[in-house]
Amino acid sequence: MAAEAPHDASGIEDIIALATDSAGMMVHRVGVLYGLLALVFSTADLIVAGGSGSQAWDDMLRELARAGYQQAPPEAWHVPDNAI
Repeated sequence: MAAEAPHDASGIEDIIALATDSAGMMVHRVGVLYGLLALVFSTADLIVAGGSGSQAWDDMLRELARAGYQQAPPEAWHVPDNAI
């Protein structure tokens, strides 16, 4: 549950503490992985437009895109339609 929780989830600090104690290390959340998958399977225009229904998700995806585009141009990140 802790790994799947949104980055801005509130009221789960006790669960995260239990998971961290049980694992013996910090429990990493998978939101960034999901965001990178969304980046790959979206287009630059869709990321700018947002519209997922979650402002927090759209903002995180835009931030990931900004960081990614500093490493490689947008066309290197997005899977083209003809590849699917």
